[in-house]
Amino acid sequence: FTRRMIQHFKQERGDQFSVFVLDSLGAIYSLTSVNKEMRKKMFGFFDFLRSQGLYTIIITERQTGEFAELQGNEGFIADGIINLGLDRRNGKIVRTMQIEKMRHLRHSMEKQAIDITAGGVTILGPLFD
Repeated sequence: FTRRMIQHFKQERGDQFSVFVLDSLGAIYSLTSVNKEMRKKMFGFFDFLRSQGLYTIIITERQTGEFAELQGNEGFIADGIINLGLDRRNGKIVRTMQIEKMRHLRHSMEKQAIDITAGGVTILGPLFD
């Protein structure tokens, strides 16, 4: 169904349809078992999205800490991984962003403080321990 809808909108809107957002991959995984066959289907779906020339944002949650793995193989398939989170600094909660992976680009691995307003996202600078 989703593939047909994407093809329909791509045909109808052409290059005006340039971004696809899937929120949330975790919700899909909660409705099915994540096994080898499901991973193949997801790989095929991501490949389909690339073939449509879409910038694709896949939103998923993952645990932090020792077992901070994604549920499937999204990290391997993804061209980029951007972590959004919260950090406590000087008794205040700070929103953070960290580029974990951005294929074919050199980038900082530093966790950055960000501010989110109606005007957009502002990167305030790196957080230091």
